Formats: sequence, C-alpha cells, structure tokens
Amino acid sequence: MQNALYTGFVIHNRISPKKHKFMYKIRMFFLDVDRLPNAFSKIPFISVDKFNLISFHRKNYLPSKKPTSIRHEVEKHLKLHGYDNMPDKIFILTHLSYLGYCYNPVSFYYCYDNKQQLLYLLAEVNNTPWNERYVYVKQIPHQKRCLVNLDKHLHVSPFLPMDLRYTWALNIPCDTIKISMACIQDEPIFHASMKLYKKQLNFMNSLYTLLLNPIATQLVHFRIYWQALFLFIKRTPFYAHNQRSAS
Repeated sequence: MQNALYTGFVIHNRISPKKHKFMYKIRMFFLDVDRLPNAFSKIPFISVDKFNLISFHRKNYLPSKKPTSIRHEVEKHLKLHGYDNMPDKIFILTHLSYLGYCYNPVSFYYCYDNKQQLLYLLAEVNNTPWNERYVYVKQIPHQKRCLVNLDKHLHVSPFLPMDLRYTWALNIPCDTIKISMACIQDEPIFHASMKLYKKQLNFMNSLYTLLLNPIATQLVHFRIYWQALFLFIKRTPFYAHNQRSAS
C-alpha cells in the first residue's frame, strides 16, 4: 500500500422530480494516516499542520474535542458499531487544504488488515452551510467490487428529502478508485459517481495539481452553491433542515 494522488471525474445525475446533471474534474490524495509527514517529505509546498500552498490539517478530519489521532477516531467509530477487529493500515481519500482553506463533501477512510485486505470503509460526510458531520461505517466483504446499503442520517442537500436509502457500489482501491451512490426513495431519484486514476505522489504530479487548480477546495464549495442555484431556478422541491444532525 502506497500514498498516491488520484485524478478523475465526479458526476451528479438528478433523475427526479427535476432532471439535472453535471460533471467536474477532481484530484484527491490517498494517504496513510499513520505516516502523514513522510508523504510530503520531498514536496516543499505541502505541509502537515502548518500553512502552505497545500496542507493537511488534522482538525479537518474526524475532529475531536481532545487531541487524538485519526487512527484513534477511526477505531472509536468502529468500536461504536460493534467491530472488534482493528485495522493494520488506514488510508484516507480526501481533498487537502489549498491556501489554508479546506472543504470536503466526503472523505473516505479505507481500513485494511495486515494482509492488505479491505476490512471496513468509513465515509465522513459534511454538509454546508450547517457544517455538520456524520460518519457512515460499513464492513466490506472480500470482493473486488461490492454493494453497500445504508439509511440516510445527515441532511446534506435541501433539494433531497431525508427519507432515503443509499446504495453504494465500490471497488478495492488499485490503479482506479470507483465509487457510485444511488439515492433511493421508492425508486432511484439521484445518482453520483466518481472514477479516479492513480498517479504517483511526487513533486511533479503535486506541482501540476497545484498549478492546475490552486484554489481547488474553494472551487468545490463554490460549485455546490452554483449547482444549487440551477436547482432553485428549475423549481426543484425544497426540504428545510429542521433539526441538528448528530456528529
């Protein structure tokens, strides 16, 4: 298992009650949470827990009131869901901070045993503007591609109701990462997918990432509101956020 940079596309396709579709290019980092400083030792413009052009700040991922490691928080969530077999390796797939700013609609935590078999997947979902988080936890069967069914627990979009179920289809990270999600009421009403291709995490690939989009996470946040404007113009049904969601 190695740290890597993954590049590709994310697609959102709203099927009902109003049709709406868009696609964006994205670049995400795949990092061993126990060896974060080593990942950027030869990349001077990426830092851990200090300001830089690109940076990884512990506070942006599974935050805790007490100073704890990401591993500690991942294992805490696993234990809360009744899992006793703790992972040997944990990799996070996420956006980093650009010029000090970070926003992640979702970060994925891939948990492996000592034989590099994927055991669990955690998805840390964030909403805006409420800045709430919910962590979905699921055990993963030993398959190259699997389906995961979940109930919706966090109000993410005011244009989607809460009484939904998620069906995720995902592969084991390799040269590609593929994740798709269907939001199902009586039938699928929304579908999102992401397909990423692995690149070596080195100076040149990281520099290209920076030059290509030096305000990547700012743009992620802007695009959420930009697409929401189109949904509003199309008179897509609006669902108010009536209560705070548990973190």
